[in-house]
Amino acid sequence: PSVKWAQTSDVLYLTVELPDAQDVKLKLEPEGKFYFSATAGAEKIPYEVDIDLFDKIDVNVRAVT
Repeated sequence: PSVKWAQTSDVLYLTVELPDAQDVKLKLEPEGKFYFSATAGAEKIPYEVDIDLFDKIDVNVRAVT
């Protein structure tokens, strides 16, 4: 899937573009790890993204979907 990110001095934005995503799994760890997996389409093709971020993050901040 297409993955976009943006950041300010205190906020990180991650966007995973996968139309018709099913069986979505999302994990964001304080150590600075982001993981996304899902299937998409009639064939249920599996997709996965695993990113090591630059630094630790506060996972208790409200997520925007």
